Parts: sequence; C-alpha cells; structure tokens
Amino acid sequence: MLNLYRKVEKSIENKQGSIYLTECPFERPCLLCVSAQDIEKSVFGITKLGMKMARLRTRKDNGAMFDVKGFPVNFLAIRREIDFDQDTDRFVERYVSKILTGSREEVKRNLRNINIIAYCDGLVRVKKILKSIEKKLIENGFDNIEELMSQICIVTLSTLRNISDIKATVIDFHDINDTEADINKNNISEEEVERAKKEEEVLTIKPNNKVTYTFNGSGDHNLHQFFKDCKSLSAVISKIISNILRSSIEGSELTVEKACEGVSRLIDLKDKLSRRELMDIVDSELVYEGASKLSARECEMMDTMDELFISQYKMEMELRNLKDEKKQLLSRKDSMLETAKQSCSEATYYRILQSSGWQLGNDKIKIIEENPSDKEIIEQMKESIKVK
Repeated sequence: MLNLYRKVEKSIENKQGSIYLTECPFERPCLLCVSAQDIEKSVFGITKLGMKMARLRTRKDNGAMFDVKGFPVNFLAIRREIDFDQDTDRFVERYVSKILTGSREEVKRNLRNINIIAYCDGLVRVKKILKSIEKKLIENGFDNIEELMSQICIVTLSTLRNISDIKATVIDFHDINDTEADINKNNISEEEVERAKKEEEVLTIKPNNKVTYTFNGSGDHNLHQFFKDCKSLSAVISKIISNILRSSIEGSELTVEKACEGVSRLIDLKDKLSRRELMDIVDSELVYEGASKLSARECEMMDTMDELFISQYKMEMELRNLKDEKKQLLSRKDSMLETAKQSCSEATYYRILQSSGWQLGNDKIKIIEENPSDKEIIEQMKESIKVK
C-alpha cells in the first residue's frame, strides 16, 4: 500500500517529526514530496528539502523562519510499505477521492490544494497517481478534465520522464549536464540547451501549462545541488514553490504566469547579487497568510531540541535492536537445549546445562558424577568392537 505521512514539529512523543495519515489531507493546501526510492532517508529527506524550499525553518537551516507548527500547508511524504502494493487507484480512493466530489468549481478549487515535488523517477509514481485522479473525475461525471487537472501543480527536479503528456501544470528544473537524467527532447529543446550553455539559466514558459527552467550546472545528480548550483537557482525554486503554495492558501486559480511571478527579476539580478542576497529578496517578499515566524533565538533552541530528539531516537532504536538480538539469542539457546535434551543422554544433557552456567541440584550432579559422557560411551563402544 502507498501510505502518506505528514511532517510535524518534533516532540518527546514524536521524535521523528512525522505522523502516519489514514484519511484525506488535501482538504487544505499540501506539498507532496515524492522521491524515486522508498527508503526512509529518501522519503522523509525530500520532504524536509521541500520545507526548506518553501523557506520554513528546518534543522540547521532557519530559512525565512516560518514555523511548521500551525503552518497553513501540509508537507507530505509518500511511502510504499511492506506489501509492495503500488495500486494508485486504492491510494486515490483512500487519500484523494473525498475532494473529487461536489460542483465543478468546488472540485477545481480542491485540486488547487495539490502541489507536488517529484525528484528523478519519483515522477513515474506521480504520473500513475494523476491517471488515477483523472479516472476518478471521469467516474464522477466530469468532462474537460484538462481544466480541472491544470490546478494541480508539479515541480519536477532532474527527471528524464516525459512531462508533455501530463494534464497538470508542470514546472521542470533540469541540469543540462546531469550525469544520470538525460535530457528528454519532449521537455527541453536544443535551443533551450544552447541558451543554457551561454546564459547559464533559462526560463521558458510553454503551451499547455508547462514551464522549463534549464540550467548549466555541475552535473551532480543530487537534490542538494539545487541549493549549490548556479547563482539564482535556489532563489528561483523557492520563489516558485512559495508562489504555488500561496495560490493554494489564497484559493486563487493557478496559471504558469502566476507560478513564475518574480522569477525573471531574480535571473536578471544574478550577475549583480550573491546567491544569499537573491534569497534575501525572496524571503523579504514572502508572506504566507496564517503562518507564524520564529525568532532567531527560538530557531536556535529548536535546533538544540531537534538534536536531542534525534539522539534519543537513535538510542531507543539501538536499545530496541539489542532487545531483539537478546530475544533471538535466548530463542536460539532454548532451541539448542531442547535439541540436546532430545539427542543426548541424561548425564551429557546435565553437563551441557552445568557448563552453560545453570545451577544444578545435588541429584543431577550425582548423575553426572556416576555416568560417563556420550563421548566416553562412544569410545568405550569403539574399544569393545576392537576387542571382539
């Protein structure tokens, strides 16, 4: 089953800072962050990076000091659990179907709550989920679903998958030198590649609700490079993420122009300002309705608390592993003793118990003293055979 988790403030009760969801979270604005892998580090790591891109305070990065507690957007992680079931129809029925009923305008507004970051082949899973949503909309009697689906916004990072066949709004970021994600010609033209080589960063608004941001980066296929490559890249990503989240919070219709508002100015300033100064511009203009900010001192204290929670969680995991190991060893010991009891003579069995540290009664010690071991019995039998 594909399950959802929501990032929350770390606490004594929840040291990992995430809670498992059983119902639809999309009745309010959400940013679903989808990795290409299902390992814990990737699943929750990309969600943390999504928060960082939205300029929330995360561990060791204050961002624009927005607090996740009470923030008007759910930051979500998706994970395939042990049964390996990737049935996206079931996923949509469980987590999304609730917002796909009502009038056309209501559904259109509800779909504006769905914002997604898809890294690399995480887009494969996202495209399957989108197809399941489209299928559900048709089942619910809606036509012209392109208009409805356009209110879902997807930010793709380092993907080689085709985005042109997606009905949702897509903003694609791609390094032309990426060592693992080749350029998909359906997404990025040769002209854009050549421009990126000369201009370093190129924004292109295209038909059918598509935008590409092509850049001449380091080529490292790594999420963290989006905070290191090129002058304006990190500021541009944060600007676009904040634009689409504010659109969801305000309940306003999304267009690619609205999603990219203010981006051209950042690109124009990249030769005049540092990466930090460009991000300061984004932060100074950023307002999330209903969100609260932390002070520098509160951020520092929360970093300290996060470190303590993480340290305690690691110790709890180590203790749990030791308990499991002890349980396995005890089970193995019991099995060995049971086998010895079934396979050995009484005297040898008691000898095994005695050598294992068991305290034996005088009656059992007497049996040991008065009877030979199995090995001695076998040697005696061998000698007897030789004599015969």
